[in-house]
Amino acid sequence: MKKNAGFTLIELVVAIVLMGIVFGTIIGLFSQSVKQQQAGVSQQELFSQARAMMAEIKTTLRYADKDSIKFYSGTTETALTADSSDFTGITKMVYTSTIFSNNYDAANGTSEKVDVTVALQQPSGWTHKQMKVTKTIGAITKTLVFPEKDANSLFTTTTNFPISPAKLISSMDVELYKIDLPMQYAISGSMKEEHLRTSVGPLTTDDATETDPWIILRNHYIDIANLIQKYYAGETLTTDEQAQVAVYRSYGNNSLSNDALRAYVYNVYYNGAWPSGKVTYANGITATVYAQPFWVVSATGDTKDTFIFCQESSAQQPGWYTKYIYNTDTSKLYIRSSPTSVNTWAWSTLKDTILGNGWTTEGSTTFTLTKSSI
Repeated sequence: MKKNAGFTLIELVVAIVLMGIVFGTIIGLFSQSVKQQQAGVSQQELFSQARAMMAEIKTTLRYADKDSIKFYSGTTETALTADSSDFTGITKMVYTSTIFSNNYDAANGTSEKVDVTVALQQPSGWTHKQMKVTKTIGAITKTLVFPEKDANSLFTTTTNFPISPAKLISSMDVELYKIDLPMQYAISGSMKEEHLRTSVGPLTTDDATETDPWIILRNHYIDIANLIQKYYAGETLTTDEQAQVAVYRSYGNNSLSNDALRAYVYNVYYNGAWPSGKVTYANGITATVYAQPFWVVSATGDTKDTFIFCQESSAQQPGWYTKYIYNTDTSKLYIRSSPTSVNTWAWSTLKDTILGNGWTTEGSTTFTLTKSSI
């Protein structure tokens, strides 16, 4: 009977090699996981975090009580103006905002006050700082942080606070706040720096009491038109007003046309998305329309002739032909069966046209309208 001879040398060598391959793969995967943890999250996930933080700040700051906005360095309140340039010592911003319970029907929704704190904190074990937004609504407190990992943060003791005042247009009583969210992520073995930036302006007192989002849009445009009319009339402008006129020019290839002013409102006030509404016809067919302002820019025209027309395109400038005109006097939409051009009209004459020339008004059995808030 043949005895078991055990493993041959060749079999042992093969087994050792195979074990080495298996353990090498395991170690490699573990090492890669550690490196990923050190490098933070992916670009896609990081930008998702940044956009969530940006949306939170923009929404609450737009509806903030301007007098409630305060900046702090530690526990000491620090007065900042649009002319300030050094925000490295700022560690906290607080304000009181208003949120609406119904984003699609502001007139029928309810509003609630919310206390907001935006702060830079340094979590335990982090080498960088982290941005934290705390919202308090009654007894409920909610928080949001950015970024979620130390490796993705670029906030340090020497970087500017992520929210800072921009230019103040004194004659229009409008303030803008710049938001700058810096971040970094690993790509091709190195860290890449990116920024998500925008500006937001708290609503004026008149806007804060107005619930119709399309009339608020018109009011924004009239405020800007008043300054442009002052400029064209040759009146003396303050330094801040001159600077703001230059900003408007930058949106129109150095011109102050209707297109330039619309581009400014579209990008700065509405972050590239006109306020919208849903038209529901009697036969059940629906159409989404986007409200846009128009005014014939001039030194002598009445800025109150600014009117709102709608397009079925969300583009900044989809054209001047429309089937939809909004009557801001009655807060009702008018529709006609075929498009008409509005690029030379003023509200004082346009109103008479839509009231007596084949336009159908919202509220009839033909269609209804539901507007979205800003």
